[in-house]
This record gives sequence, structure tokens and C-alpha cells, in this order.
Amino acid sequence: MNKPVPDLRPDDDLGPLDEHGQQIWSPEEAAAIARLEADPEELAALEEALADIAAGRLFTTEEVFERLAEHKRQWLAERGL
Repeated sequence: MNKPVPDLRPDDDLGPLDEHGQQIWSPEEAAAIARLEADPEELAALEEALADIAAGRLFTTEEVFERLAEHKRQWLAERGL
């Protein structure tokens, strides 16, 4: 059986914002993020991905949602819905 929705907590229960204004849920998560940001290979991969997005080789999440919405509109229009 699915868990009831009251298991969800409001954002203010998760913790303070970090120096970038992002929500930190726990000290463990903050430490994990710091480890990732300190990894030069991880930073290089992120920079490469951002360069790919800027060059049009990848789609951002927003672009994917826009394309899916357009495909849905076309599909509905083809069926007269």
C-alpha cells in the first residue's frame, strides 16, 4: 500500500539554504555535495556537459519538456482531441 502524503515535510523542515541559495537537507548531503564539487573529474564532466548543451548537442530538461509537450499537442491534434 502506498504511504500517505503526510510523510512529506515542508521545505523549512529540511534545513537552511547554503551559500548558493540551494536547500541543504542534511549535513551528510552537504558533505556529499562538497565531495562532488571538489572532484576535478566531476567538474570537468559538468563543464563538458554544459558545453555540449551550449553547442546544441544535448537537450536541457526544459527543452525535453517543451519537445514532449509539442509532440503531445501534435498527437492530440492528429486525433482531433
